[in-house]
Amino acid sequence: PVGVVGQAYSYQFKVNGGNPPYTFTLDNGSLPPGLTLSSSGALTGNPTQPGGWQFFIEASYQYQSNPPVYSQRQFTLSVIAGLAVENPSLQNGTRGVPYSAQLTASGGGTLTWTQAGGSIPPGLTLAANGAIAGTPTTVGDFTFTARVSDGTRIATKDFNVKVFDPLVATAPPLPPAVVGSVFGLALQASGGDTTQPYQWTIKEGAWPKGLTFQNGVIGGKPRVAGSYPLVAAVTDGAGNSTPLPFTIVVQQRLKIPVQTLDPARVGRVYRDKILVKGGAAPLTFELDFGDLPPGLRLTPKTGAIVGKPRVKGRFAFVVVVA
Repeated sequence: PVGVVGQAYSYQFKVNGGNPPYTFTLDNGSLPPGLTLSSSGALTGNPTQPGGWQFFIEASYQYQSNPPVYSQRQFTLSVIAGLAVENPSLQNGTRGVPYSAQLTASGGGTLTWTQAGGSIPPGLTLAANGAIAGTPTTVGDFTFTARVSDGTRIATKDFNVKVFDPLVATAPPLPPAVVGSVFGLALQASGGDTTQPYQWTIKEGAWPKGLTFQNGVIGGKPRVAGSYPLVAAVTDGAGNSTPLPFTIVVQQRLKIPVQTLDPARVGRVYRDKILVKGGAAPLTFELDFGDLPPGLRLTPKTGAIVGKPRVKGRFAFVVVVA
């Protein structure tokens, strides 16, 4: 029988006639590398080299004290190259995302692929032509054995496929951003191929001056007010990427501009408001020192001064807004 490189080989030589037990030896020529002949006539091993070999096998027996009796015959043994699965590995998959891979092998004629063991990710199937296709339905780590045959030769290989959740990027609620004030924000990601750390980049938009971006973390003190639409992107360990649009609105530095309050009249309803520029809502107003005219009060949430003054006079006070 034809041998296959790397595939176990076994053949038993036989004799007719004579008187057993028989002894078998290699009389002339050489056996294919990897094969050995036992004295009982078993030719076994794993061929290591393709090619053709010719050799003589001798069988003998000896009855009592009679001279040994011999028989020789020439044999030809062909060893063909074995099948070899060419795929070094398979890409990982994402739950709910269509998956496709093609197994290939060198050597052989018409190849037929089957699953010889293990577990292929649920939702995927291995076709007879070596195509793996489907949509993974379950997250996990799956190892299976693929078997390929051309009817004479066989090769197997174990493959590992990890199935991850879809890659998702999110931004938490953005904190207030004000010129000259410390700003910090950490973008977040989940799912995807987590065999390597996530990598973040800014894909689109003009970056606010004074802020830095390092692997998904934004920090610093913005220097220029304005609205900054941005698109970040996170990439997982398999090179898959997903965008994350968000906008940083930088407010002007908080200040109370110079202003003059309206005069008030004793006993009449009064209403005026402390004007503010910049800062981030919500604002809080409070009386820092000094006194409002009796009968008037400062509204903490709006900065409005309201009421009916009861006393005539000039009153000085300081208002702080935060």
